[in-house]
Amino acid sequence: MPEKTEVSWGTIIAAYARNGHIRQARRLFDAMPRPDLESWNAVLAASARSGESLALLRLMCVEGIAPNAISLLGVMNSCSHLGLVDEGVRIFASLQWDLAIAPMKEHYCCVIDLLGRSGDVEAAGELSGAMPSGGDVVAWITVLASRSVQRGDHERIECAALMERARSLNGLSRK
Repeated sequence: MPEKTEVSWGTIIAAYARNGHIRQARRLFDAMPRPDLESWNAVLAASARSGESLALLRLMCVEGIAPNAISLLGVMNSCSHLGLVDEGVRIFASLQWDLAIAPMKEHYCCVIDLLGRSGDVEAAGELSGAMPSGGDVVAWITVLASRSVQRGDHERIECAALMERARSLNGLSRK
């Protein structure tokens, strides 16, 4: 068998993670002699729902690997799924101010989802409007979905109609 390279290790880790084999991805990652940024990103994304992402991010920094936009998106997704509002917002703020990384649309949408899930629909809407593009359909649908969860039946029906209209205007289907 040919010698293992960082690329081959990373490819296998990412494949395990994408197919839901989180333990195998982590086991292989832990066996890696010198994980590279892509391997760290794969294991961060894979561990988003398990709650290990924050600890992995800290370990990544201790190991001297600087996180990039993808690394932080994986950790922010974890914060969103686990309801860690303060931590997710702090990471979002540190993107620009501490790490000089321009937030991507996905970072904004992740924080919008996090704020909406926590019940702060007003802040989610403000952030959507503050996006460089003024917010896109995905961001606004996320806000509307959060709002519909927080409101009564009448408002839910209105939000559902607005979401359908936004989808149709942007060519999105409900597949």
